Formats: sequence, C-alpha cells, structure tokens
Amino acid sequence: MAGATGRGASGGDKADRPRLLVTGFGPFPGVATNPSAWLVERLADKAGGPRLDADLRTAILATDWQEGPNTLDLLWQTHHPDVVVHFGVAAGARGFRLERVARNARLARPDVRGALPPSAELEEAGPPSWRGSLPLRRIHAALSGAGIPADFSDDAGDYLCNAIFYRSGRYAAEAGRLVMAGFIHLPFCDSAPDAAVPDGVPAAVPDGVPDDGVAGPTCLADEVMLAGARLVLETAIAAWRERAGSSFDRD
Repeated sequence: MAGATGRGASGGDKADRPRLLVTGFGPFPGVATNPSAWLVERLADKAGGPRLDADLRTAILATDWQEGPNTLDLLWQTHHPDVVVHFGVAAGARGFRLERVARNARLARPDVRGALPPSAELEEAGPPSWRGSLPLRRIHAALSGAGIPADFSDDAGDYLCNAIFYRSGRYAAEAGRLVMAGFIHLPFCDSAPDAAVPDGVPAAVPDGVPDDGVAGPTCLADEVMLAGARLVLETAIAAWRERAGSSFDRD
C-alpha cells in the first residue's frame, strides 16, 4: 500500500481495543515539509511513539487528487477502523484546529503532481456535508488543560484535507457500527525551501486560509505537537470505549 505504514499497539490484537487509523499528508505545492507526515511517522515509531491502547495503523497520504483518496479507500476496506484521526496542515491554524464539518466541494488547486481535480464536487451524488464524529469538546478540554493551543473550525478548506475528511465522514456514517472519524489541522511554519512545487505549477496555500499574505502561524515545538497528538488519540480512544461499552460487533 503506497504511503502506508502500520503497527499493532501494546501487545496483541485484543477484541476490546479499537482499531485506530491515523493519517498525515506528504508534501504539496507550497509545503515542502509537511508537519503532519513527521507527526504520523513519530506516532508509528515503536521505540519513540506513544503506547496506545489500540490496534494502530498509520499512513502518509499522497497529496494527490487520485492517489490520496484511493489509498484511504483501501485503508478503510482492509483495516475497518473504529477511530480515525486525520492530520493535515493549515496556514491559519494557531495550534490544534479541530475541524467539525467537511463539505462536498473543492477548488481547482493543483496537487503534488500538478494535476487539477476533475470536478468542483467531491462526490456528484453526495450530501452537501458530513460532520465529524470525534469527541472534539473533550479533545479541546484535554489539549487546553495541558496548555496546548486548540480551537474549533467549521471550514476544513477546499483542498485534499477537506476531501479526505469528507470521504472518511461517508465511511463512518455508512459503517453500520460505532465509528468516530475526524480531521485536525496543524500550524504551517514556512521554514523550509519550497522543493515540492513542480515546474510551472503555482504554489498552493495550505488549507483553510485565503491567499492574502496575513496568516501568522503559531509554530508548535515538536515535543508539544507529539504530546498534543497523544492527548487527541487517548481522548478519542477513551470516548469510543465508553460508547462501545461491552458490545464489539464488527465486520
């Protein structure tokens, strides 16, 4: 599976532990080094990553209008996750930006290959939006309690972040069982050369912020980002277990 990695967490495959899928993105025009990819790689690191009470699978999705969604489809169809947390980057984020809504819309913005999306809608017959199902208020409280900046958002952008969020929203809604899925944006700090822009392709602006030149990101230290991600995942796992109770009816 292109771009996918994975590991089981804390000793074996127990039926009472949720299947957890965590994804980030690779580079794209305007963002040569994507912090969400670094974060997911650290989470997947058996030695340095956090120990989570879940069967963890991770993937770095290509910021590609075809390959990214296709990889996500395969992850859903093979892993059948119970909890899904997507991480991406947004120029306007001031910390962990907790996205609430994914919309069935996208703009003609080039992907990492320079390709444009085939249509303005993500799914021709799809609903206008899907709402995420992660316990965002609890996540916000956990992050804020640890002194990590976090806020809510109803605009996941018009690029691959929103597209992946929308796709997982559909999978979660149609799963026929308890599934929690959502998207979280991380700050974008422009400290690396723009090596991800193919020749002749205009640089895209990271999701969720207009190209007005006024975005001033709050850069998170690596250890803060990793600690925040751990809180996000632990909170989501705990909420899923509470709601699932003693019933683990899975396909």
